[in-house]
Amino acid sequence: MTATGEHPAAAGGAGPSPDWVDLAGADELRGPRTLAVRHGELQLCLLWPADHDRPAAFGDVCIHKQRSLAKGVVLN
Repeated sequence: MTATGEHPAAAGGAGPSPDWVDLAGADELRGPRTLAVRHGELQLCLLWPADHDRPAAFGDVCIHKQRSLAKGVVLN
């Protein structure tokens, strides 16, 4: 996904890089929500902070409670 929420190929680019992994669409991340996804052995929390121009991904474990970040609220 690009900063505008488009896949690189849709944005006129040459397509995804070898490191690109399409895990969710921009419409699934817009707004105050988080999304838990699995990629291989990794459990990730995806979100699109309102004050950022692109989505973010984190390991889906709260270091304080050892629970899913995607099931809670991510403040910063």
